[in-house]
Amino acid sequence: MMETMQHTLNSKGLIALFTQRDKRPYAVLGIAVAVMALLALIGEGTGDEGDSVYHYLFARYAFEHPTNFFNHWAKPLFVMVAAPFAQLGITGVKLLNVAFWGVQVYCVIKIAEHFGIRRLWLLPIFAIMAPMNVTHTLSGLTEPMFAAWFAVSILLLLRRQYLAAYILFSFLPFVRSEGLIILCPLLLYALWRRHYQYILLFPLGHVIMAVAGKPVHDDYWWIFNKMTYRGLVSAYGSGPWDHFINNLPSVIGIALCLLLVAGLLYGFFKLVAGGNWFRDELARDEAWLVYGMFLSYFAAHTIFWWKGMFNSFGLMRVLLGIMPAILLICLRGLNTIAAGFMMLHRRSEPVLLATLLAGLAWSFFGRLSWDADFSLNAAQRSLYQASEAVLQKFPNKSENVYYIEAYAAAIPLGLDVFDRYHTREAWRLYSGEPVPPNSIVVYDYWFFGHEARVPLEQLQQDKRLVPMGVFEGRTKAQQGNMTHLFYVHPDSVRSDWHFLYTWDTLSELPKVVDIAGRRAAKIDKQQQYSFAFTSGLKSFPDEASLVVTFDAYCETEGSKIPGMFVFSIEAEYRPYDWRGRPLKNDGLPAKTWQKYRFVEKLPKGKDEKDKIGTCIWNDSEEPVYINNFKVEVLPN
Repeated sequence: MMETMQHTLNSKGLIALFTQRDKRPYAVLGIAVAVMALLALIGEGTGDEGDSVYHYLFARYAFEHPTNFFNHWAKPLFVMVAAPFAQLGITGVKLLNVAFWGVQVYCVIKIAEHFGIRRLWLLPIFAIMAPMNVTHTLSGLTEPMFAAWFAVSILLLLRRQYLAAYILFSFLPFVRSEGLIILCPLLLYALWRRHYQYILLFPLGHVIMAVAGKPVHDDYWWIFNKMTYRGLVSAYGSGPWDHFINNLPSVIGIALCLLLVAGLLYGFFKLVAGGNWFRDELARDEAWLVYGMFLSYFAAHTIFWWKGMFNSFGLMRVLLGIMPAILLICLRGLNTIAAGFMMLHRRSEPVLLATLLAGLAWSFFGRLSWDADFSLNAAQRSLYQASEAVLQKFPNKSENVYYIEAYAAAIPLGLDVFDRYHTREAWRLYSGEPVPPNSIVVYDYWFFGHEARVPLEQLQQDKRLVPMGVFEGRTKAQQGNMTHLFYVHPDSVRSDWHFLYTWDTLSELPKVVDIAGRRAAKIDKQQQYSFAFTSGLKSFPDEASLVVTFDAYCETEGSKIPGMFVFSIEAEYRPYDWRGRPLKNDGLPAKTWQKYRFVEKLPKGKDEKDKIGTCIWNDSEEPVYINNFKVEVLPN
C-alpha cells in the first residue's frame, strides 16, 4: 500500500491523480484517510461510552496487567496490537483504527480490481459515507481491525498466497469472535477448491493462542472455557428476526442499502442462477468469498439475536466487521444500475453519479451531526463534569477508592480500572467488605443503576454517603443524562480492616427460626446454603487471612454434626479454589450451642476480578442452626 501511495504522490500533480484512472482510487483513498485522521484528532467522540472505552482501557493498562493480553472479551490480538498506541491515550487507538480503515479500503480496491469491477474510485467514498463506518472507526472498538484482517486475508487468498491467507484466517477469531462464523464458509470454499492440506491450518490460531495463554489461565482450554459468547442462551434476551434488516440504514445509510440490494440481485442472477459460480473461476471466488461471507455473517447475527443465542445484544455495529464484502456488493449494485441507465442513454453516467453522490451525502449528513456523533455524548459529558468535581475536592486520586461502573469516567479521572483495590464494582459497596473513608461513588443510570442493579434510592438513603452533586450532560440530540456523585464520610465507617461482616438476626434468610434461646438460620436439604459473605479478593491486604466465627446448634449426637464451612475463590463465576471444612463436635452434648473458628489464608489470586465467598452448607435431612456469624481479617 505504501509503495502505491508513494508512486501516486510522485506523479505529475494533483490533477493527474484524478484524471488517470489507475491512480484515481488511491488518490480518493488518500484524501479519505486524511479526513478520517483529522476527525480522530479533533473529535472527542469515542463511538460509544461503553465497549469502546473498555477495549481502550484493556489495551492502555495491558503492560501493568499482562492478563489483559489474553482476555477473551477484550480480543487478545486487538489488545496486543493496540497496547502501544493506547499509551498515547484513546486518540492513539482511534488513529490506529483509522489505519485499519485505510488498509481495509485499500484491500477492497485491490479485490474489486481482481474481479474486474469498474468505478473503483467510488469505494473510498462509499466507505466514508457509511455513517457508522465512520463514527465507530473513530473509537476503541475492534470491528475496524477485524474488517482489515478479513480483507487482507481475502486478498492473499485471491493472489494464491494460500499459506499466509489460511494462517491469517485461523487467527481471525481472536480479533473478534465472529471469526468463527467466517471459518464456516471458508471451510466449504477450501473443500470446493480441494485445498485439503490447508484445512489442517484452521486450528493453528487456536493452538498457538492456547499455549500462549496457558501461563495466564492455567488452562490450555481457556480459548473455549473463557469465551464470552459461548452458550445457547443470551443474557440480553432476543429480538425480531428482521432487526438487522430494518436497522441497516443506521450502519451504511439508505443510499448504500439500495445499492446493496441491487448488488445482491446481481449476485443471485449473474453468479448463482446463471451458473457462472460453477463454470468461471472468478465468479466462483466472488460468489464464495464475497457473497458467501456476507450472507453467512449477516444470517448468523440475525439468527443469534432472533433466537437469543451466544449473548447476542443485537448491536448493529457488528456488521462493520463484514464491511469489505458490503462495499464490494454495493459497487456491483451501482454498476448494475449504471448498465441499465447506459442502455437507455449513453451519456447518462454523469447524471447517475451526481444523483448517487447527492444520495450518499443526504444519507450521511441526514443521520449524523458533529455534536451528537463526533463529540462526547450526553452520558460522557455528565461523567466528565462529575470527574472534574471529584478532582477538585480530592486532587490526589490515589488516596481514594472509586465505586464505578461507567468506565468512561476512568479517562478523565485517570483510573486504572484493573486495580481492583482503587476501582470497585457497584455490588461491592453492599457486599459487607470494608468501605474505605472518602471513597467516591459515581452513579450513572445505565451501568450503575441498570446493569449493576444498585438503585439510586439505595444510595440516597445510605447514611454513609454524602452527596457531592448531580451533573447533567446535554447534546442537541440527547438531554437529561444525569450522573450522581457521592463520597463516604470518614466518620461513618471504620478506618481499620479487622471487622468485616456479621448476620446475627439472619433477616435475609427465608428459614429463620427461634431455637434454644436464639434466633438462627435453619440450614438443611431444603435450604442448603446460609447467607454468604462475598468480596473482591483485591480488597484485602497482601498475605492476609480471613477469620470466620459462628455458633452452631444441632440435635444430633456424635463427633460430627451436619454441614460444613465452605470457603471458595472464583474467577468469572467459576470456582477454582474450593475448601470444605467439616463441623466437628468438641465433646459437648447434643442440643448445645458450639463455637467455631476457621482461618483461611488468602492467596494472590489469578485475576483482578477474583471473588472470595464463605457460607455454611448442609445437604442432609438433619438441620444445623447457625447464629452469630462474623467475618474478620487477620493482617499479615
